[in-house]
Parts: sequence; structure tokens; C-alpha cells
Amino acid sequence: GIGRAIVQGLWSHGGFHIVIACRSTKQGETTAAEISRTPGSGSLEVFQLDLTSFESVYTFTATILKRSQPVRVLCNNAGILRWQGCHLTSAGVEEHLHANHLGHFLLVRELLPLLTMAEDSRIIAVGSNIANYSSINWHNLNTPTGFAAYGQSKLCNLLHIQCLHSRYNAKHKLKAICIDPGEVNTDITRYFPCASFINAFLKIMPQRHTPSQGAESAVWLATCPSYVAQGMSGQFVRGRQIVEMGHGGGASGFSSLVLGAVYSRKISADSQGAAAGQRMWAISQDIVDGHVLLHPPHARTLFFSFFPPNKSRPSVFVLFVCVCVCLFVSAGWLWRLR
Repeated sequence: GIGRAIVQGLWSHGGFHIVIACRSTKQGETTAAEISRTPGSGSLEVFQLDLTSFESVYTFTATILKRSQPVRVLCNNAGILRWQGCHLTSAGVEEHLHANHLGHFLLVRELLPLLTMAEDSRIIAVGSNIANYSSINWHNLNTPTGFAAYGQSKLCNLLHIQCLHSRYNAKHKLKAICIDPGEVNTDITRYFPCASFINAFLKIMPQRHTPSQGAESAVWLATCPSYVAQGMSGQFVRGRQIVEMGHGGGASGFSSLVLGAVYSRKISADSQGAAAGQRMWAISQDIVDGHVLLHPPHARTLFFSFFPPNKSRPSVFVLFVCVCVCLFVSAGWLWRLR
């Protein structure tokens, strides 16, 4: 996936001591061994980290903090996407929110002493253009399910990055950037029904990226000159260009079509900007510190658990048209490949 491609890119660039923090150390060690045999330089180290466990984050960061060495680049890439339904972690937090945002939020907070130890450190979050079509459910962050929960977590990533920039850039020269990798062929759809079929279908879609192409922005931002990274700090970046939020649209015509069908409204006013970022920061702080316990989500029907909350549900007709167009496009590409 993108995580491996980022490690590969940094190894190929050379000069980094790369810490691979992953849920499965066995897979991490295999990846590190494979990458170490490719052209590049530096060193690789693997640690266990489960972002759906606050205890795991504290254990990992305690080990890193004991070294008292500056952290030059922190890439927050790990994430999860489920088709539908609500899955709670042991902390009672909706899984997308916990893995995609709160785990990273706590990881950054604990490593800030090392990130601010030297100037020009960088935090890079792998976000998603789906944030453009999402909103924060301020009444209960556990309420969204499926794609809506994923979209909320990706919007949280962006708000977190913007807050980090406003709080630490001027004083500590810390750069914080959120990237959109585009439509990348990874295994993020592994929890979908018929995942193999879906992946095969997506791979023939136009403008799809390889993991290396999806990781390119992250690797570039980790290695580019300081003044370039400074110009990108606090921004949403795609293909080395700043993307203005709130304008909708995807990285390709296909993604714009799908997002437009699944999400019938763009990012809401109360879910963007400095005020929303500070509000999200405060709520996240309270949750990871155990001062706030989120309520369980309300029961919802199976069909509509795929969609965002009531006001943004698309019509079945629009979704039907989207599916028909996707089938038409795929048929065209298959014809061209003959």
C-alpha cells in the first residue's frame, strides 16, 4: 500500500533512519527486509503500533521518547475503511474515528517534544478528497457509520493539520501538511463485500494510481527544501499543488462522479476553518485523556448505513445512474484493451 511505498521512497532517497510502526511486526519485518535489498541507503527499524488502542500508542511513544532524538518527519498514513455499519473499539470509539484520527492525534501529541526539538521537522498526514464531501457530527462523533464515518475521520485529519500549523509553525518552524494521494490501487477495500471483484474493477478505471504514485507527494514533502515545505504547511496538497477545500471535485472525473452520487452536499460551514479546528482539537484531547466518553451510535437501517446522515443522503436514482455510468466506462476500457 501507500505506507510501504512511502518507506521505499525514503529509503531510495537515502539518509533516513526509518521507523516502521505497524500493527503486525511480522509483516513489518518482512517489508523492511525486502526494501533493504533494493537500491537506497539508511536504516530500518520496526515497532508494534495499534492506532485503535491508546495504550499501544503510549507504549510506542514512550520507547521513542526515551531516545531523546529529534523526529524529522512523521508520516501518518495508516487508516481503515469499512463498507457499512458501526464498529466500536475497546475504548467505545467508532473505529474510523479512532484509527484514522484519534490514534494519530495522540501519536503526534506525545511525539511533539521530539518533533519540536529541531527546526524544519514535518508532519505529513495522508488525507482524502472525501473530506470535501464530509461534515463533523458535533453532537456525537460516534454517529456516522460506513463511508460517512470515513469521511468524517478524513476531515478530522485536515483540521488537525491546520491546527498544528497554527500552533507550532511560527514558534517551532514545524511544518504540517495534509495530502490527497488520489485514487490509489491498494487493499483499503479489504473489508468490502466481494473485495477482490471491486479491486479488479477499480484497477481498470482511468487515472488510477499505483501505490508509488500515491506516495509521491508524501516522499516529496518529506525531502523537499525547507522553504518549499513552509509554503505547503497548513494546506491540503495533491500532486505538489495546493488544493482549496470546499470546492468539491475529485482527482479524476471518475472519483468526482462517485463522490457526487454518494455525497449530495459539500463540506458544511461549521466543519471547516480555524474555529472548527480548535473545537475538534479540544474534543480530541478530552477523548484521548478519558475526560469524555462518546455515546453509542443510534441504530440505523442496513441499507442507509452506507450513506452519510439524513440531510446528505443521495437519491437511489442518482446512485443507480452512477453505477450505470461506471459499468459503461469499464466496458469502454475493456473494449480498448482488446
